[in-house]
Amino acid sequence: MRTNRRERHPKDSAPPKPSQVNKNIDAIGAMVEREEHAINRYQRSIEKLVGFIASRTFLAASISAIALWISGNEIFEQAGLHPWDRYPFPFLQTAMAISAFMVTTIVLITQTRQAQIAERRSHLDLQLNMLVEQKVAKVIQLLEEMRKDSPQLKDRIDKQAEEMQGTTDPALVAASIEKRLTSTDEPRVDI
Repeated sequence: MRTNRRERHPKDSAPPKPSQVNKNIDAIGAMVEREEHAINRYQRSIEKLVGFIASRTFLAASISAIALWISGNEIFEQAGLHPWDRYPFPFLQTAMAISAFMVTTIVLITQTRQAQIAERRSHLDLQLNMLVEQKVAKVIQLLEEMRKDSPQLKDRIDKQAEEMQGTTDPALVAASIEKRLTSTDEPRVDI
């Protein structure tokens, strides 16, 4: 049975994105692109190495190499030949210690760069949150002015709206949090 309905492509059915959403997506994309462009060749090679070390292939290859090393030495010992690394395998232990040191250093280098990116993004979040808080305070202030000026609305005092009209001082908030965290009896600090 044939129908006259045309099959819709997923792009056809997606609602159009508002221009501000597109601007935000473009801004985030540009930020990520700048971060990727800032990675030097040395850092990029370290991150590729970390990606390989974190793979199942590397784990399987490492376990196989260790098993072959131990079993090869044992087979040579049983055959009466001179094994290249007798039990307790000092060469293998040295190689594993050096490998552990190198992997730890490589991972720390990568984590340091990622922490720097996370810190920059955290600062951006903080700045945007402060800006939003200021805008919301302004909107509340404007709504309160409209309510007071409107003849249709009863004029009344709204303590909560009055408190919300002012912006919060970030330094005061940080000091209050610090005081609360370092205080032994933890009194409540109202902001």
